[in-house]
Amino acid sequence: MNRVTIYGRIGKIDAESLKINGEDVRKVKFTIADKVDKNTTVWHSVVAWRGTATAIERYCKVGDRLVVNGQINSFKTNE
Repeated sequence: MNRVTIYGRIGKIDAESLKINGEDVRKVKFTIADKVDKNTTVWHSVVAWRGTATAIERYCKVGDRLVVNGQINSFKTNE
């Protein structure tokens, strides 16, 4: 099973409203800073939809601590 829990601080939040099948849907993209050790921070990009997106947009701000449960989608790019 592809499950992950990330605990860290919010880096930036970008919210938008989309039309999907004629319905207004909220989408929030944000980053979470995961401090691995004293000198290393890993940044994770997170996307939340609908009610979760609305709650994050309403109650969270940059620098807040947050626990995110979900799944990881990864892909390779040709660089």
